[in-house]
Amino acid sequence: MAMRKATMFQVSFLERLKKYFIVILLIIIECRFFQRSAEQWMQFHDTEYCLTIGDYVINFFKGSFPYTMTGRVEAFNIPPILSMYLIYYFVLIGKSVADIFSPFQIQCTLRKGSRRRWWLYQNFTIWRETVCYLLITGFTFLIYAGCTGAVFAKGGTDFYLSYLGLDISQISILKDVALPCLFILTALAYIQYVVSLKSNVFIGIILSTTIWVCSVFHWNFLLPGNYLMIVRHELIQADGAGVMTGVLWSVIILILMFILGKHITKYKDIF
Repeated sequence: MAMRKATMFQVSFLERLKKYFIVILLIIIECRFFQRSAEQWMQFHDTEYCLTIGDYVINFFKGSFPYTMTGRVEAFNIPPILSMYLIYYFVLIGKSVADIFSPFQIQCTLRKGSRRRWWLYQNFTIWRETVCYLLITGFTFLIYAGCTGAVFAKGGTDFYLSYLGLDISQISILKDVALPCLFILTALAYIQYVVSLKSNVFIGIILSTTIWVCSVFHWNFLLPGNYLMIVRHELIQADGAGVMTGVLWSVIILILMFILGKHITKYKDIF
């Protein structure tokens, strides 16, 4: 019996891990491109530098300057890998909403006993999906860094200043990257979840993607995607995005979407 349970757990774990294959692949591709580019830059400038795990993380989430930034004239550039990374997250959230209406989930809903308990469980699902997504992201960076001999430390300040012209001396991976990602992604997921419940899954994914594209194009504190890009940070750009502003705005969105979602589920025919 114990062996059967262990086997079932392994199968379930592998099935869950398979859905993150795209995430892992995207991170590895971006890390490899960055590694090759950094090596060529060092060779060209006849210098040596050992990349750190922080370098890989900062490069992945650096984003791009907005098209409409005051005092800058930048070509409109949507970060390709980061965009695919976020869109895939939206797709996974969409799948979670779609699964609600499967026969199995309907039975689970009936067992919850009330719509309030059911909505609370959906909230737990959103947070679980976000945390798992970010944990997989973090583990992938760790594994890639370990396999390539990278130093387990924060990004090199002098290297980034010379390589990309970015002063990252005050950037913290946990506070300025991980924390905004957790709250912003969850807030976007809440918006998508509620819109999907009200209309359909496809509209929810399109809305989340549109918010991201608008965030890339334009700097505005109301556009959550701005807080996911390091080059938009207030420590990098004057009048840029503040971490605590992003977290506070996310909390407001979470509260509003929780109330709205609770109201929708109160009257929606989920069967």
